[in-house]
Amino acid sequence: MDQSSRVHVARPHALLNDAQGFATAILLVALGLAMLRSAQLLTGGIPGLAFLMSYATSWPLGWTLLIVNLPFIAFAWRVFGPRFTWKTIIVVAGLSLGVEGMGRALSVHSAHPLFAAIVGGLLIGVGLLVLFRHGASLGGFGVLALFLQRRRGWRAGTVQMVCDAAIVAAAFALVEPSRVVYSIVSAVMVNLVLVWNHRPGEQGLPPRSSPAPREAPFGQAHADKAHAVGDASETSIRHHLAQDSRPGSGNRPYQGASPRVRRSLRGAAGAAGNVGESIDQSLTHIKGPLARRR
Repeated sequence: MDQSSRVHVARPHALLNDAQGFATAILLVALGLAMLRSAQLLTGGIPGLAFLMSYATSWPLGWTLLIVNLPFIAFAWRVFGPRFTWKTIIVVAGLSLGVEGMGRALSVHSAHPLFAAIVGGLLIGVGLLVLFRHGASLGGFGVLALFLQRRRGWRAGTVQMVCDAAIVAAAFALVEPSRVVYSIVSAVMVNLVLVWNHRPGEQGLPPRSSPAPREAPFGQAHADKAHAVGDASETSIRHHLAQDSRPGSGNRPYQGASPRVRRSLRGAAGAAGNVGESIDQSLTHIKGPLARRR
């Protein structure tokens, strides 16, 4: 096959590989959210929605993130199946705990809003990229972005950016305008990481359903060889019989053979021609039981 025609198929990651990927992503995203929270900023997507609810209700950010994700987790279960959804559930639960734990392990007292927006956005974007590569997401709009990427071929970062714009627009009702501007910078940084580094087909999502390649019947290769050998044997015997009966022929391999021997040779030629057909008939009787035993 030509190298240019090969299609890359993402292979499922091993359990340990997924675990370290999830831990890395959770740490990066939790750090990014801590940077944004220290400057009273927010970002797009489901973390931005959780920020808005947390600022409006004073609920803990980690648990708010878990609550707003529940409808999207149900959607992911239906669209992507249990494997992807369980990964997302683990990541969302881990991030909820990580965000709350990060507030106790790390305290950022002062950070310029622009610095917090850039660094926080980059950390969140790289964390999302790691999750996408391991077939998971933070849930929320990320699930929708991956769904549209798989179904329509749209880039996940572009879809995410549209959702982020809606979240940031709603932030004007709760956050002072200058903070919203810095929050836009954060959302742009997140999505630039995804747009520049993430392409359709690079995530470990369940593959689209496609007909399984049909395997050759059990023993078919041997039957084909038997056909070839039988046909060659039949052709050779009949050729020599015809040559032997031709007057003046110098090569007469069956010269002096009795009519009975000649009849036997003709019968052998016919039998050789039927070898492949006989094997095919035998295969029809044994393929079924063998397939059931597999």
